[in-house]
Amino acid sequence: HEGKYYLFVKDETRLPVAKKNIRIATSDRSEGPFTHASEPISPDWVEGPSVLKVGSKFLLYYDAYTRDRYEGSQSSDLIHWEPITDSLMFPAGTRHGTAFDVNNEIFEALQKIDN
Repeated sequence: HEGKYYLFVKDETRLPVAKKNIRIATSDRSEGPFTHASEPISPDWVEGPSVLKVGSKFLLYYDAYTRDRYEGSQSSDLIHWEPITDSLMFPAGTRHGTAFDVNNEIFEALQKIDN
């Protein structure tokens, strides 16, 4: 985005207190080096971040595994994040996923799949 690469990572720090949150590191090159990770941009005890840009907003989804649900946040600048969990709906049992953009033809075909 705007000439920078963004790496969304789960903080695996264990000491002094484990929290398991999502942070961002940036680089001018896809292969790095990346900056130190930011302060947390998610609640604690989440993992499996997936990011989409929808219009002017960045939507970040993550597995809140200790709460048995998917949660999310949004940002317009990749710095300030606000929770959007209350407005999200995911199928029951959704776990680590990857969100991606598809055209209408693929979307309609996926909706027809009967599992």
